[in-house]
Amino acid sequence: MSRIFRIYVMKKEGIYDPEAETVRETIVRQGYYNISKIRLGKIYELDIEDENINKSTEDIKNKLKKIADEILSNPIIEEYEIEEGNK
Repeated sequence: MSRIFRIYVMKKEGIYDPEAETVRETIVRQGYYNISKIRLGKIYELDIEDENINKSTEDIKNKLKKIADEILSNPIIEEYEIEEGNK
C-alpha cells in the first residue's frame, strides 16, 4: 500500500517563459485559438511507500515542501502546489 502525491512546479506569475511564449505563438499562428497567456510547468508524481503510510497528510506535505524548495524548484522564479492524488 502506498499514497500518491503530485507536485506541480510552474514559473511565478510575471516571470518571462520563452518556451511557453513559443508554444502560445505556435497555437495562435496555426489558427487554433487566440491565447493571450500560457504557462508551462512540470509535474512530479511521488509514490510514498508503506513505512510512511500512517503519517498524517500534513506531515507528509511538510516533508514534500522541503523537497520542493530544496530540490524540485527554484523558489526565486518558480512556485509549486502539492496535492494528494489517486493511482
